[in-house]
Amino acid sequence: MEVTYNPKLAIIIEEAQQLLILGYQVPREVRELVAEAKKFLRHAKELDQIASFHNTIGDRMILSQRPMMLDTAVTLSKMVQEQDGVKWCNTAEVQAYIDKLTNVVNNLARQNNYLSHHHLQLKSKV
Repeated sequence: MEVTYNPKLAIIIEEAQQLLILGYQVPREVRELVAEAKKFLRHAKELDQIASFHNTIGDRMILSQRPMMLDTAVTLSKMVQEQDGVKWCNTAEVQAYIDKLTNVVNNLARQNNYLSHHHLQLKSKV
């Protein structure tokens, strides 16, 4: 999973904030554009965290426990592949998609942590 976004979003936000700090009048249209850019940048960062988790979770799973998490992993994979239905220009729809992904990611992380914890306990007793 890879998240791509225009790095100019961060530049626009930073430059507008600098102008405001320096006391310059920034037109309302530019302020609205900056507010919208902040939303998309926040979404991009959230998706980047999810992508990082998605791309590394397989390495953090204990091989023998992978089948126990298969259903959740498949759900996450399907959600990533079904992103075509999301209208990326609609921030509410993007946020809803991110919320769904976050729930599945948290569930998978919780399962992995739970199983790993018990694996280590059994390993120490053996």
